[in-house]
Amino acid sequence: MGFTKRQHDQFWDIARNLDRYLREIHVPTAGGNRRFGDIAAPFQWERFNLLAPAIIAVASGTPPPANFYWIEATKGASKDSDLALLLIWLLLVSPRALRMQIGAADEEQASEIRLIIRRVLMIGAPFNQWISEQIEVLSDRIVNRRTESTADILTTESRSAHGSRPDLVLINELSHVGDREFAETLLDNADKVATSVCIAATNAGWLNTWQHEWRENAIHSPRWQAHIYSQPAPWISEERLAESRRRNSKRYLRLWAGVWGLEGEGDAIHQDDLEAAFTLDGPLAAPERGWIYMLGGDLGTAHDASVLCVLGKHVGCVDSKPIDPQPAKNLPRFGRSHSGFDEESLLTNSEETQSIVVEGTGALKLAALSIFRPGANGGRVDLTLVEREIARLYSIFRFLAAPIDAWQAEQLVSRSQQAGIPAELTHASGSVNNAIAETVLSAFVERRISLWRDPALVADLQRLSIVERGENKVRLISPKSKGGDQTGHGDTCSALGLALVAARRFAFGPPATFNGPLVCWP
Repeated sequence: MGFTKRQHDQFWDIARNLDRYLREIHVPTAGGNRRFGDIAAPFQWERFNLLAPAIIAVASGTPPPANFYWIEATKGASKDSDLALLLIWLLLVSPRALRMQIGAADEEQASEIRLIIRRVLMIGAPFNQWISEQIEVLSDRIVNRRTESTADILTTESRSAHGSRPDLVLINELSHVGDREFAETLLDNADKVATSVCIAATNAGWLNTWQHEWRENAIHSPRWQAHIYSQPAPWISEERLAESRRRNSKRYLRLWAGVWGLEGEGDAIHQDDLEAAFTLDGPLAAPERGWIYMLGGDLGTAHDASVLCVLGKHVGCVDSKPIDPQPAKNLPRFGRSHSGFDEESLLTNSEETQSIVVEGTGALKLAALSIFRPGANGGRVDLTLVEREIARLYSIFRFLAAPIDAWQAEQLVSRSQQAGIPAELTHASGSVNNAIAETVLSAFVERRISLWRDPALVADLQRLSIVERGENKVRLISPKSKGGDQTGHGDTCSALGLALVAARRFAFGPPATFNGPLVCWP
């Protein structure tokens, strides 16, 4: 889109003033694209007021009021979005070529800032479009084509973090950065430049960790300035907060109230909800009427097990039964002494039936669980045995879907598909992991799932923990046990989760019924 010189000058006047820029730029919201100045909450302006002098100093190359900033906020409190707006401004207005670094735990978290910036630049408002003509979002960096200012996106696997002299460093989601040396390297880089600014942004994390040590230092050190927002953002609904509180009170306090908690395994499923699920004696020998079935597969060969999980979902059915015989009408009633016939012989002999609708409940039931462990002394799982087991389970349950983790599974899935089995490759992406977490947690919280006490499954479920992966994204992890015959990194939970995600595709409720004659039209 072309702009006139007058428009160009007008937008530059807005952009050069950080306050005007923040008030005029449009951002995506649940209610559509809005001017940020019309929707920003007071706590966001407090955060900007703390950071603004340092951000302006970076743009001009002058010493900032402080070199280090601690930005802590609860889940959904726009932390990433607000910092993304500041990055855009620096890339846009600095007359010199800035070198900035965005550090994150992994590629999934690193993508959050990149995705937010891309969404802002795609908004059709004229000011946003004018910005988008100058800033480009690439896979590993964000650049200004005109000034060559660059914000490099680094993860813990990056090797380019060492030796840099950045003007600004943003360590995003610090509580999830497992590699302390990576985070310290980024801080050391900022320390090399007297005018550099480092921002550590995070949700509340865990006590007795190096991240909490950093927090305490940031609060008490004169070299740091901190802004901590420890309450739910005003746009988070009470219903969502209440549901989170019911699901896991410890997790609720950490995410929505900013309370740093004690880290430990098994914080995903409440023990009461887990115990309520153990209502079955063992696997099913055959499918049940009114139920449909899915298979989830998590395949490992050397270090982890291969697990197949068949899950049933109650969707309802239509049964029929003979109509009860009724006495014949308009016929005289005779006793045996008069006619030689008893009254039962005079009942109507109807072969009619009536339909009985069994409504679906959406209940979930574990039907089969097959575990293939690696052999001793470096042995591997024989995937041909896994393939045969999939075929055997399909011959029994005729499952409608069979998502299987793509790792090690491509040829197995291909051969299963050729055999008519509805197998499908499933890649462990962020969206898939998030879907697994949502379906697993809701199944237990709503107490819709029934299991039996398989030792490996029980152990994996008890160790299951929740890890945040960016805004509104979570995944479940089950740490590897330190002995015994467990499956490994939550393999049974992964297979169960894939089956639960598949089950979500199929609706349940009153089965379709037809009244009147069936008419076929050529």
